[in-house]
Amino acid sequence: MYIANVTGVIEFDGQNWRVDNRISDDSFKDVVEGPDGRIYATSKAEFGYFSSDLKGELKYTSLVPKTPSSFINNGSMEHVDLVNDKLIFKAFRDLLIYDPVQDTITVISNISELGQVEQIDGKYYAIDQEKGLVKLDDNRLVQMPLADRILQLGVIKILRFANNELLFVTRSKGLFKYDFETLVEWDTEVSDRLKDSFGYTGLNIQDKYYAFGTDNAGVFIIDAVGKLVQKLDKTTGLPDFQVMDLELDSNYNLWVIQHGAINQVILNSPITSLDERHGVNGYVLYISEYNEDYYVATTTGMAYKSKERPWQSVDNEKIFTALENYPFRTWMFFKKSGDLLAATNTGLLTINKTSFTEIYKGEALWAGAEVPGKDQMIIGSVEGHLHLFEKQNDDWKYIHKLKGFEQQMDFLEWDESGDFWMTDSGTGVFKLTLNEAKDEVINIKSYGKLEGLPDNIRNRVFRHSDGLKFGTDKGVYTFDSKNDRFNLVSEFSEADSFNVFRFIELANGNIFASLNGYGKGLFIKNGEEYKLEAHPYQRIISHNSEYATGLGGNDIWITSSGIKHVSTAADLPKTFLFNTKIRQVRIATNLDSVIFGGGEKLVKTTLSPDQNALNFSFSASFYDALDKLEFQSQLVGSEEDWSNWSSETVRTFTNLPYGSYTFKVRAKNVYGEISEIDEFSFKIETPFYFTFGAFVFYTLVLGLIVWFIVKTNNRKLIAENEMLEHTVKERTSEIREQKEAAERDKKLIQEQADKLRELDKVKSRFFANISHELRTPLTLINAPLEALIADESITDERLKETLNVAQKNGERLNLLVEEILDLAKVEAGKLKLVENPMRVKDFLEELLMAYTTAAQQKEIEMKLCFQAEEGLAILCDGRKCSKILNNLLSNAIKYTPLGGIIRVEVATMGDKLIISVVDNGDGIHPNDLPKVFDRFYQSEQPDKKAEGGTGIGLALAKELAVLHGGDLKVQSTLGEETKFTFTLPLKRVSEKVLVPLTKLNGKKIEEALKQTIDRYSEQFNLEKPVLLVTEDHPEMRAFVAKTLQPYFAIIEANNGKKALEILLSKSVDIVISDVMMPIMDGFELLEAIKKDEKLAEVSVVMLTARADTEDKLQALTLGIDDYLTKPFSAAEFLARIKNILENRIKVIRELRKIKRSESTNSDNELGVIKEDYGLTNRETEILKLLSKRYSNQEISDALFVSTNTVKYHLKSLYLKLGVANRTEVSALLEG
Repeated sequence: MYIANVTGVIEFDGQNWRVDNRISDDSFKDVVEGPDGRIYATSKAEFGYFSSDLKGELKYTSLVPKTPSSFINNGSMEHVDLVNDKLIFKAFRDLLIYDPVQDTITVISNISELGQVEQIDGKYYAIDQEKGLVKLDDNRLVQMPLADRILQLGVIKILRFANNELLFVTRSKGLFKYDFETLVEWDTEVSDRLKDSFGYTGLNIQDKYYAFGTDNAGVFIIDAVGKLVQKLDKTTGLPDFQVMDLELDSNYNLWVIQHGAINQVILNSPITSLDERHGVNGYVLYISEYNEDYYVATTTGMAYKSKERPWQSVDNEKIFTALENYPFRTWMFFKKSGDLLAATNTGLLTINKTSFTEIYKGEALWAGAEVPGKDQMIIGSVEGHLHLFEKQNDDWKYIHKLKGFEQQMDFLEWDESGDFWMTDSGTGVFKLTLNEAKDEVINIKSYGKLEGLPDNIRNRVFRHSDGLKFGTDKGVYTFDSKNDRFNLVSEFSEADSFNVFRFIELANGNIFASLNGYGKGLFIKNGEEYKLEAHPYQRIISHNSEYATGLGGNDIWITSSGIKHVSTAADLPKTFLFNTKIRQVRIATNLDSVIFGGGEKLVKTTLSPDQNALNFSFSASFYDALDKLEFQSQLVGSEEDWSNWSSETVRTFTNLPYGSYTFKVRAKNVYGEISEIDEFSFKIETPFYFTFGAFVFYTLVLGLIVWFIVKTNNRKLIAENEMLEHTVKERTSEIREQKEAAERDKKLIQEQADKLRELDKVKSRFFANISHELRTPLTLINAPLEALIADESITDERLKETLNVAQKNGERLNLLVEEILDLAKVEAGKLKLVENPMRVKDFLEELLMAYTTAAQQKEIEMKLCFQAEEGLAILCDGRKCSKILNNLLSNAIKYTPLGGIIRVEVATMGDKLIISVVDNGDGIHPNDLPKVFDRFYQSEQPDKKAEGGTGIGLALAKELAVLHGGDLKVQSTLGEETKFTFTLPLKRVSEKVLVPLTKLNGKKIEEALKQTIDRYSEQFNLEKPVLLVTEDHPEMRAFVAKTLQPYFAIIEANNGKKALEILLSKSVDIVISDVMMPIMDGFELLEAIKKDEKLAEVSVVMLTARADTEDKLQALTLGIDDYLTKPFSAAEFLARIKNILENRIKVIRELRKIKRSESTNSDNELGVIKEDYGLTNRETEILKLLSKRYSNQEISDALFVSTNTVKYHLKSLYLKLGVANRTEVSALLEG
């Protein structure tokens, strides 16, 4: 686009503005494109053209030197026109005709001054200031009929009106039509206004419309019969009322030229906008047509347009009038029973033009639906209720609020069955069934994925002529009432990939759709099929709360920030014409070095090897919605594919290797249309050092170098060979001595390594023994304390408090022992992770609960700030994580003052889980901060020495964090706060793999143990099971015996040898044995038991202070029944004994069954089973038939009893046999 301006000729390519280099001191008056592609321009004293040079840059060429000497320019070159492939420049009195082919100028002299000139249909007209209207004919100006009358009009613009007819725009006398025989005034709706506002310019728009620019009233656009179509001025968006010129671009859009401004008006579009300039104030929520009047609902009230008021007027009167005295948000209108109802923030109103009547005042109402066949409306409120309204005796009345419903909604519609459908974009689709009285919702059914919808959210219901349609995240669905599910509508398959936000049926059957992810579109109906048409509806910007309607017609009305009216009947081109142009190519390392200026490409560009970095800038000649214009480019020779679409108009390439390239670029406009491709080809020359001659030279030089090296090396080798022989002898002697020294060193190193391994074993044994020596007394302290605390007979509160203090310190000592042992394992590299699924929030809440009492005692507020997803579950070693966090929390409690705050913050970042413990205590001294994770470190600050501590906890916590693949860090500000941050890998697991945990309940365990012992004694005809306690520690042995005395017959032994003697002489059910004992330890006892077949039914439990994994694996390999590590709780001990008894019942029964199967036949086996399980004769008969695969009915027929009797005996039989079904019975018999 080229514009004549006071600064010169301005070039606008859609992205950038360029101005010529001051060709003339005078302002340019006119500019036009010639038949040769040149840009011709004129100023008062200068005229010429811009054309491309060899680089494609525009250069100006003056035509003044070509002017005949007879022409005298008096400084009035004001106009240039293209007429039949020739350029006509208008001077003061003369015309200069330039033939670009012949490169000659012909002067047409005239006696009087020439005024307005115009080229119309290949003919050139001018206003001669003495003759009137003249026409250029065969290089002569010929006077036209009625020329003198035309001269009196004061014509300022000549336009084509129709075939063989002109239209004159005058300064103050209006518009006149001229058919070369008659001259008549054209009386239009704007004629009087044009006379008052002084016409300035005019424009013919495709013979359909005429635009007129004025001196003080903006632009008027009328149609071919003189009716006002549109008025543009300062109130509608122009910067000023004065208009200097009007032009039409190639896509038939209007450009309005004003002082200091160039404005684009999109005419070639069916979309019209209405906003506050037209009386529509606030955000528009709804529009309705009632009795040919229009009503608008907004956030600030309502506005009204009567049918008498035109959509356009020559004055500045607004189209819509606000309803006075109602400044409240209005949500929606309903037309029902001949009335217009308005749902508002204050209730429900009836509307009559500019007045209203209040029906109901209360909750804010919005979505609603009529009750078919009745003068009733059901309207939902913002608060989530449904209200019934009814017209009685010509007046609407509020009836009642419906019971049984409290739910937010977006849309409400009725169906043919009498039910109502409600959609809420955030929760789902619901079908509501009302009772007969319409005062209660008696059933609400929710629909989602299980019923065929693609998702439970973002669904909306819309009324359609053949039933309800549901817009979803993936297309349009209908409801199949027969199968109670939703089906995808295949006719709208083009919407299947998008969220259907609006789906509005027009009167002609077409459907306007707003598709998130696609834009706006119109489904054109053709028979039973629909075709989605995007152009030009994608020009409309979407909003998440917009409303769309057809108002019963074929046009579309969209409300949001104003109103968009879309005329679907507008005759528009299906595609727009536009080009993409490479505007400039520069050397990227020197942007002032232009190698192509954007004009005509005259020669192929060849670049030197050091010019291998290029910068390309480009644009497109499409001016509608410039911010939506996107570009795609490709450098052929370097890139295989096109780049992604982008709004960037510059691309830079660096370090391009030598070779040939073609840069290609294309554009895509707001309607999705793609322009033609523009190309720029260039070649980067081969560097001299890669040429053939260079390689020949390299070969010769290389050959000489090789010859010289070989010659030199040959001489050196001879001399060096002699030296080498002498050196070999000397080195051989040295190597022999070094070898002997190395052998001595190797032996010494091996001895030291053996000593280190022995020391490591000693250390491991030391820690194992320490563990044993500490864990046994800890068990004897903690377990009795636990029993005493649980004893309800102790009522002395001081005693209970003392017991609790003792138990807590016992637990603390136990934790200290574990920390020491864990630290030793870390050093030895024996500490391993045991990862299990864990729900993070539940884990932390349970952890914090243990510190509630301690926090309350110091009035500390503990907060869990959980910023990860609510149900986050991960894979980790929960026990070791607990040790880390327990250490951090106990320190936080310890160092936080009275009334302080402790926060536990949880968040995820990428593939990491971050847990921070923050307290507002005194903080850590800067001198201590780098050493807090050092082992056995304690603060040297005077005020901290009294606080104690072992210096193990944080060191171990750091090691455990690293073991997880994470880290533990600290930040602290002295006197303000301290923050420890624990980071570990985020190993997500499914919710399905989580196993809920239950806590031990002492009383329940005792009851379950008693029941199990009763069953065990009854099963094996015992008074009590016999239990052998093998323990060298007398107090520990006494504690275990006392704990199990109520349930077992107890035998004691102080070592493994004594226990084995008892086992061989007495019947024992369970052996509880320590591991570390004199004479014969626990492992030796276990191995002896397992080797003796007579002791096959004896169960063994290891009770030890040794917690090493190797010890556990050894015991499990030998066939241990259970392994319990000291210290332990009494409840856990009893629970494990109960489980062993349960297993023994099954195992011993199975062993005996195996023996029976080996020694008896099938009938004898039934007899044995009858005896073992105490079966009745009837139960034995049924068992025999079951072994033959009889059904219940067949057993009933065989025994002449009812099936209910069979079921009764089967239930009793299953209970006695300890099975649940026939399959388990068969397995029992076959085993």
